[in-house]
Amino acid sequence: MGLKDKLTNIFSGNKGYQINSQLEEVINRLIKEYYPNNNNSFWSDKSMGKLESYIDIKSKDNEFKRELVFYLIEPINYYNRLHRKNQNYTHPNNAFQQQYVRSELFALLMRSNLGFSLSEVIELIKKFKVSDESHKKKFVDWPIGFAIQQLERIIKKEGVTDELKVFLQGMLKWPQLKQTKYYWGTDLEKVKVKIEKLVFESENTDGSVAPYNLPDDRLAAIVNPEIEKLKLEEQNHWYSLFHLFIKATGSKPSAKYLKSTSALMDDIGSAKYKKLVHAWLEFVIPLKEIETPHVHDYGDGTTYEYSSYDFLHEKNTIFLKGLVWSLSKFHDSKTLSLVAKLTERSFKKIPGVGPTAAGVGNACIYVLGNTKGLEGISHLSRLKLKIKQNNTKKLIEKYIESSSEKLGVSTSEIEELSIPDFGLVHGFKSYSFDDYSLELKIEGLGKVILSWIKPGGGMQKTTPSFIKNSAKHKQTHKRAKEDVAQIKKYLTAQRDRIDRSYLYDRIWTFENFSKFYLNHGLVNFVAKDLVWEFKKGDSFIAALWQEKSGKTSIVMSYLGLQT
Repeated sequence: MGLKDKLTNIFSGNKGYQINSQLEEVINRLIKEYYPNNNNSFWSDKSMGKLESYIDIKSKDNEFKRELVFYLIEPINYYNRLHRKNQNYTHPNNAFQQQYVRSELFALLMRSNLGFSLSEVIELIKKFKVSDESHKKKFVDWPIGFAIQQLERIIKKEGVTDELKVFLQGMLKWPQLKQTKYYWGTDLEKVKVKIEKLVFESENTDGSVAPYNLPDDRLAAIVNPEIEKLKLEEQNHWYSLFHLFIKATGSKPSAKYLKSTSALMDDIGSAKYKKLVHAWLEFVIPLKEIETPHVHDYGDGTTYEYSSYDFLHEKNTIFLKGLVWSLSKFHDSKTLSLVAKLTERSFKKIPGVGPTAAGVGNACIYVLGNTKGLEGISHLSRLKLKIKQNNTKKLIEKYIESSSEKLGVSTSEIEELSIPDFGLVHGFKSYSFDDYSLELKIEGLGKVILSWIKPGGGMQKTTPSFIKNSAKHKQTHKRAKEDVAQIKKYLTAQRDRIDRSYLYDRIWTFENFSKFYLNHGLVNFVAKDLVWEFKKGDSFIAALWQEKSGKTSIVMSYLGLQT
């Protein structure tokens, strides 16, 4: 019998496994409802979970659903074995559609609590392994993660029995769990970590948390040793957080996630937590991607040279994403500044790859968009002009719009409200160091200088030696240099923002114009060099900043205001 005939028989009554007519009828109803036109199209615009036939299956008792799960394994396996024998065949009698529905039904059923016994879950996972070894459906393509969730539900009630402990220890030795990368299907690394955690906690009943070491890369080289040198109690808090961080695969954190991480951070202490995390972010932000050259030999005398690029281990980008989510608890300037810098780094493009770490970048945007006050929105307003990806810009605009609705102002107005002035007065600021002072002055776009002033008023070219002997002075000096870096970025962003304002036909009251432009410590530097148009009644007048008086006296007089 040919392959096509065999495949036809599988799905038309003469199957290569024992048929349960009751279960087949249930499955066929679902297939017909999902693909009502009975054509060869693979895609359907229907959601399987909303189909009446699936809702009917879901309403059945757990015993029926467990039976259905085990029954589905053989037809799914049989199809995959035949498919792998010959990739180049057409699918008779819509076999591909039927296989898709069976696989999706299997995954949907495994998502819910089916009340499996321990022996049933172990048998199920073993069937996944046998399937892989017999060249049917790959182990990684089965919903392994959901099977482990079924185990966790049992453990929550019954604990880890000796039988389960032996099984899990043996499972960790399976070659299927030693894969380091897989781009489709179940995340085996996450499954492996869960199993290791279950085994560790069954062997350590003193409340210790299973260690989690980041997979080897540059971030792991600083994080793992930092945690290993802590006291056991502190390690437990950090490892509990790490186990949460590595689950950060969604688009935004759940309320449960934020509550759990917040409690653990409280146990560590906010100051200690931020000190360590800030250091990690400061390490990651300037990291360059690693380029690895390759040469592919075609065997006919020709070769192809190309490069691959790596930033962090793929599992550590998920870890970093979860860590960033945890920072939504804090609203201080240092944290928000680091998150903003990480956003910019995450969306920097890598050749042939795209954004360095879009998931991490989106997590940063979430944190900046959910801060108290307007500082986070201020960073987003600047980033919107820096980031090139349109979908990311739309996400940023969504958070800005949300904040503007809360305050009852327009998005343009909230961007103006959120611009920091850094304590500048007409582009100038001074920092005190006992009898010395450090003056910051904006001299141009991208040009912000720091000048040391001696007690007698003269200038000093180098940093005074006593600065390095005072922790307070070193911190102030560091803050001044950070202000310079931020002011440079914000100046460019405000130039670009004002340059685009004509597109929105912006009109200000003179009071707001004075507040947000003429007398704003930062924006003033850009605004004073522009020609502005003022209106009174039906008349208009154009005016420039008057450097001599520091006021637009012509306009003030024109508007009937005191100069």
